Amino acid sequence: MENTRVLIVCDAPDRTHYLNHHTRSHNMKPIRYPNHGSAMHALKVDSFLMVVVDLTLPIDIKIELLKAACNLQKNARIIVIGKTQYLEKAGVLKDFPSVKQIPDIQEFPKNLAAQESPKSH
Repeated sequence: MENTRVLIVCDAPDRTHYLNHHTRSHNMKPIRYPNHGSAMHALKVDSFLMVVVDLTLPIDIKIELLKAACNLQKNARIIVIGKTQYLEKAGVLKDFPSVKQIPDIQEFPKNLAAQESPKSH
């Protein structure tokens, strides 16, 4: 069975709803855990097609989850939303060049459509 699970790390209910809606519209199954510890555990023991981290506050915990996702979910597409200038200045993603940075949540649906496009080898 194909893995269609998408881990969504987002604290804002309206933004979570937006991400869930667009994920479902692309036949993917959004998964959300109630807290940082649960999400971190899921990264260690489960596999995901995609991990989406919305960098609203608290940012430090989400960066920790983002780094764990990069290290633990080698086959997942990792998307981070927001705080692009901060990430660049702080060099947070320098070791993770495959992470897709999206400056605004409104661009998320376009990136899901790109996920469905056939990958060229």
